[in-house]
Amino acid sequence: MAHPKSKHDRIIRSLENRLKNTRRYDLIQSTTEYNIHGRHGECDLFAIRGRYALILEIKTHDSVKSRTKVYQQLKKDSKWIKSRYGIDRVFKFYAYSGSLEWIL
Repeated sequence: MAHPKSKHDRIIRSLENRLKNTRRYDLIQSTTEYNIHGRHGECDLFAIRGRYALILEIKTHDSVKSRTKVYQQLKKDSKWIKSRYGIDRVFKFYAYSGSLEWIL
């Protein structure tokens, strides 16, 4: 895990607090490590409400390399969330410093 005062962690904490303040989610977790099909993964932030989930992958800046990693990570996170929590639908988001994008 990154240093607690890193920009990455500050973005995660800020988004996590916003989700918690809405009081709309049954479960909110950040920086969660997991294994699925023998592959290690780490979900930056997710929130579950009923049979739906939000996944947020956080980067400190936006670049082609970052986006490639984000797409791969969100795909892996989605598979893990669905299998672990029995989720029907997952909404995937990419957040980076100063912006938030929704990825289908």
